[in-house]
Amino acid sequence: MANGNSRMYHSKVLLKLLQQAGFYVDEDIDDIGLGHTLLRCKLK
Repeated sequence: MANGNSRMYHSKVLLKLLQQAGFYVDEDIDDIGLGHTLLRCKLK
């Protein structure tokens, strides 16, 4: 999973980082491109 800054993360790692930062995934939108998923996040 990429974060938009040329850095790749496994999805489990990124989800853990989001949680530690006080966010949760509000919506998970698959197939927006070849192998791309958009995560819409919100503050807890």
